[in-house]
Amino acid sequence: MRVSLCALLLIVGCATPSVVGPVTGRVYDWLDPVLRREERLAHYKRQNLQISPEEQQRLLAGQIWIGMSSDLARISMGNPDDVNRTVYSFGVHEQWVYECWKSSVKLPCTFLYFENGKLTSWQD
Repeated sequence: MRVSLCALLLIVGCATPSVVGPVTGRVYDWLDPVLRREERLAHYKRQNLQISPEEQQRLLAGQIWIGMSSDLARISMGNPDDVNRTVYSFGVHEQWVYECWKSSVKLPCTFLYFENGKLTSWQD
């Protein structure tokens, strides 16, 4: 039985591309959010910034923790949807807002709070 070229292209076109992670070498679906974290982590490491193996694993798992830098939070969570910044005489306060979809409506669902570039609290 002959398979038409169109049918073959349709089958091949439906295959999900795979990408090798630049840090772990793990193969990911190109839409996998862990791949995005790994790409951000690789970019951070290319800038010769120090990060421990434990922090690296936590970031790839999408974790956040009190005292982490805003750079590390960006690796773990990605870019915020909105940033509210307040400058005081004693420093800078930032609220990062991450939105999510609930019942077909985009709503704020996670808030990170930074003082002078360090995570001090969050709401989810």
